[in-house]
Amino acid sequence: MNRDYRAFFVVCLSLLALPFVIPRPVHADAPSPAATLTTGEWWKYDLQFANLPGAPVTLAGTLTETLGGEQSINVKGIVYDTLRFDESGSGTVSGVIAGYSVSGTWTLYGSDYKQKSDLSELQSAVTFQINLQTVIPSGSVSVTVTLTQSTSHTPPDETYRFPLAVGESWVSSSLVSTNTTTTIGNQPPVTNSTSATSSETLNVLSVGITTVPVGSYQTYLVEDQSQDDSRSDHYYSPQVENDVKMVSYNSTGYQIVTQTLSDYSAWSYRTNESVQTNGKTYNILVASDAATSNIHATALSLTFQVSGPDGTTGKALLVVDRGLNGTDLQVLVDSRLVTTTITENSTSYQVAFTLSLSTHIVTLIYANQTFFASLLSNFFWYGIIIGTAIIVAVVLIAVLVVRRRRPAQPGQTPAQTPAQPLGPPPVPPTTGPPAGP
Repeated sequence: MNRDYRAFFVVCLSLLALPFVIPRPVHADAPSPAATLTTGEWWKYDLQFANLPGAPVTLAGTLTETLGGEQSINVKGIVYDTLRFDESGSGTVSGVIAGYSVSGTWTLYGSDYKQKSDLSELQSAVTFQINLQTVIPSGSVSVTVTLTQSTSHTPPDETYRFPLAVGESWVSSSLVSTNTTTTIGNQPPVTNSTSATSSETLNVLSVGITTVPVGSYQTYLVEDQSQDDSRSDHYYSPQVENDVKMVSYNSTGYQIVTQTLSDYSAWSYRTNESVQTNGKTYNILVASDAATSNIHATALSLTFQVSGPDGTTGKALLVVDRGLNGTDLQVLVDSRLVTTTITENSTSYQVAFTLSLSTHIVTLIYANQTFFASLLSNFFWYGIIIGTAIIVAVVLIAVLVVRRRRPAQPGQTPAQTPAQPLGPPPVPPTTGPPAGP
């Protein structure tokens, strides 16, 4: 093999360790981890890998994890009820190794299986692929490195213990069995299997506000310390039902991975409301990552109260049956109009928005109040017009009746009046002397 090519493969091999340190989000929901997680919910993270000592390359990209559903799996003869989280990610690679500039892309896909009762890590299967390019004296070179890895934990790895409280500490030990297949370019795949006991000490250090690209959240800082002195700091948010941030360090304290939440669709509070109008029943779903209460729906609008720690960010999703909507959907927070993202399908409208938390009154308007006001106004004016017309009609009828009852004026003989017989001639006045005093 050409020496330059060998140097390039050394670059590839130095990257092979990366998939093993790619963090996968840990899910939970205090106090009941599986109480509110729903199939289809997802979390998207920005990933940044710092230059690794001895392998100065940088990986950047995104990782999305979606709750795919429930599944029973068998691990070493024991059947577990699990939640399956499907992963997908992609990004770029850049750096300089052995004097050669390296660039390329990476992709990741797979699934994690977590015990349904407490979301402990149980089993995973993931494929990681890197496509690399570099320029060497004899020309440009490209190669694809693919790793497929399956891992099981016996017993399940208890990453979080709920309910979380500052000062809590526990040890999680499990037998970790790993099977890895590596393929470099057109070379035959190489498979390696390992099995070893892993022990980690976890401590809940503090509660605070953590700001990430998608917002600010109250978080528990959980330190995960491994036997080899490497560690990860997890900033877990019950509101998001997941980490909003994770920072990983190697055994020397060198920061190697930063993961921050950039978007999500997960709702720890869900309420279904129904509205009856025009003889029909319509449904409204109120989904929020902050506590909701005092929910009330009418034919015109929906109102509810939302509460959360001051200075944190809240998200809500309101799903309205199409038949209930009669205007441009609007959301007001404490009577102030807010920006929304509205999508629709054949049965409903989905209205999403964010807000800065404390305690607020939220109103969703889905029927045209202006229309009803206009309708009432029209009824008012119609009433005046109709009332006036009735009055005029009554007056005209009265006039006609009066005209029918009035005697004919001199020189007028109503055609409908029959001729009267002639009476005796008038008696002339008598003439005589004037009356005495």
